[in-house]
Amino acid sequence: MNITTYATPVSIEPKPRFMVALYKNTKSYDNFIQGDGRAVLQILTREQQALVAVLGKQSGFDVDKHALVYHSHNFHPCASYSPNQQS
Repeated sequence: MNITTYATPVSIEPKPRFMVALYKNTKSYDNFIQGDGRAVLQILTREQQALVAVLGKQSGFDVDKHALVYHSHNFHPCASYSPNQQS
């Protein structure tokens, strides 16, 4: 979980692709480089602006961002989702 300083679309076809700026020596950068080069880009709403201080002001090497976001800020992005839910 990271707050990026820059993200922009670079292509739409055949698949949408974005260029995202990440600082080196961060956990997000390490995860991205060690992974397959794919990531999730999420846009925060105004109601989620308090998450910027949690996600962008401290390193995932030093704190458990998942715990801070899900427990301290009571943010559960999938709380209303149920895999057994029928539409």
